[in-house]
Amino acid sequence: GFISGQGATVQKTQGVYDSASVGTGKVVTVTLQNSDFKATGTTNLANYILPKSISGTVGVISKAVISVTADSLSKPFMGIDPVLTYTASGIVANEVGSQVLTGNLSRTPGEELGTYKVNVGSLSVGANYALVFTSGSLKVVPGVLSSASSVFPFANKALQGNAQENMTVPAPISVPDFTCKN
Repeated sequence: GFISGQGATVQKTQGVYDSASVGTGKVVTVTLQNSDFKATGTTNLANYILPKSISGTVGVISKAVISVTADSLSKPFMGIDPVLTYTASGIVANEVGSQVLTGNLSRTPGEELGTYKVNVGSLSVGANYALVFTSGSLKVVPGVLSSASSVFPFANKALQGNAQENMTVPAPISVPDFTCKN
């Protein structure tokens, strides 16, 4: 230690954490050189053997924030839902998005024409991250019917006339902006 009335401060502000995991009271180790010390008062640092490293439970690692924005998509009425997609930012440089983000987005149920909210669903982030989510939308729009088989997928089979099969064609149905009749 120092003689009474003498001392030094450490000028170095960078160290190595014991791990990259989130937490408080983390052990930080600092490697030192004589030039990292600043003498206080009349202290002559040449009279002392200075430590080459110091450590302490002084580190704090906070969660990194990942921002996820759900894409706004559309689908035709009576169509299949597209895969719900998103963009993400804030992933730490040496980590891969697929390792940090897991799960899938979901949407508010409904098949009628209109707009449905895309929600976070089961999407989650690793323990070292906090998720900030911005929802998107899925818009159900009027579909375009290319043929009767779009509404009656078995129509071609019925028209091919296999005498051994009994086909029942349902009553007329109404599709928004279109009416189909037998």
